[in-house]
Amino acid sequence: MIRAIATIALLTAGPARGTQPADDDNIATLALLCPALQLGDGKITFYPPHPPTAADISGLLALNMSLADETWQAKFKKPKTDKGASGGDTKNTEVTPGSEAEMTAWRAAADAINSKDKLDAVLKPYGYDSANISLLTTAAQTIKHYTALAFDAQQELAAAKIDDKPDSDLQAALEKAVYGGPGGYKDTRTKEAGLNSAVPRQTACVETGATHNPIKTISTIVACVCAVRDDMAAAKAPCGPNEETSIKWQSNGLPLAAAWNKLRTRCPVLSDATVTATKVEAAMTTAKQAFYGKGTVLYVGKYDRSGCDGSDDGACIKYTGQAEHDIPKFDKAEWVSELTTVIAALRAREKATERINALQNQIATAKVLVAAAAKHAQRMTEKATETGGKTQRPEAETTIKAAQKEIDCTSLDKKECKTDVGCKYNEKDSKCEEDPAKTTTAAKDNKTNTTGNNSFVINKTPLLLAFLLF
Repeated sequence: MIRAIATIALLTAGPARGTQPADDDNIATLALLCPALQLGDGKITFYPPHPPTAADISGLLALNMSLADETWQAKFKKPKTDKGASGGDTKNTEVTPGSEAEMTAWRAAADAINSKDKLDAVLKPYGYDSANISLLTTAAQTIKHYTALAFDAQQELAAAKIDDKPDSDLQAALEKAVYGGPGGYKDTRTKEAGLNSAVPRQTACVETGATHNPIKTISTIVACVCAVRDDMAAAKAPCGPNEETSIKWQSNGLPLAAAWNKLRTRCPVLSDATVTATKVEAAMTTAKQAFYGKGTVLYVGKYDRSGCDGSDDGACIKYTGQAEHDIPKFDKAEWVSELTTVIAALRAREKATERINALQNQIATAKVLVAAAAKHAQRMTEKATETGGKTQRPEAETTIKAAQKEIDCTSLDKKECKTDVGCKYNEKDSKCEEDPAKTTTAAKDNKTNTTGNNSFVINKTPLLLAFLLF
């Protein structure tokens, strides 16, 4: 900021008499405006993209349901209707054991295992089938627990709201800020560019009232400081390239497209760009540094203390009434409000993406641990057979630790950062890290509080998830 002010002070110094524009007069000003101008270039990709708020846990729910007793499964089979004497339908009025979302999920899970073929399809990814499903009973409580966590995360994902705008709206806002509309630079634009009518440079860029607005768009600002008046005899290029004599305004409007393309030599057109909130904010802040004021008059570009007609005087913008006490005002700079809209939307998207990614990771983690639990149950059975019925505890710990290696602790929030998944919350640095001890609470499952057939890990799971744990 200090360097920019020093540059402006240097450029505005000089005698109070008309001085014609010269090559590179406004190269420093263009450097400040260029990042904002390039926001309208090429193919734009907004980052982060809209995060996915859907997650498929149907496999977990079906596996969980397959381990329930027949009485519980029967609650979610498609209801049958009985014909009364009058021929009307009599509906089952039994009180439902869960919320509407839970009931919908459980009915779908029950339907997914309502035949041998369907059940085998659900069990196959875990290495089981309907003939050996009983081997999974030792892992039932673990599977219930992580299915519940996955369901909780899925419901939060489904309810997630992003105070954001579609990419198409953000694209339109950028194009409006830079060019006044879509399609890049167009010399036929008038009102969109801030001009009340097709007028020459000395009228468009020097405003004492409310007829024209030379600071409405970034491209109009650049045209004022980088292109000279149409009738300048020995034309110069205030923003380069040096010795170029064709970068002029028309006698009745903006510079032609050919002149504009030459003007972009020192601010190259980008073929594609990734746009983030930080990038837009930096471009906007930098562009604002090109503005300065003297009394109540706003200036952009080198001012010779005489005028801004771009021929006999400097190639600058002189906008009366748009500064106060030497401080420029941005009330008429519509590009600022458009860029602010983009920044706010992308900031909201960033914040939502962070939470949504954590929830998606929670679901992925649950799937990994369910698969590990299923594999562990099978291995323990094999070990029991090999050792004559004696199980070996180290095998259990090895299986769980292998699953923990697939969990990215840094993506978990404080609530999800638990030692049972090999993670530990660092209160000092406010972040989740791998647990140095790599210990889990799996060995303490025998102390778990239960509530009959609907048992669940009370010290780990919100009570509302009890319904999932049949």
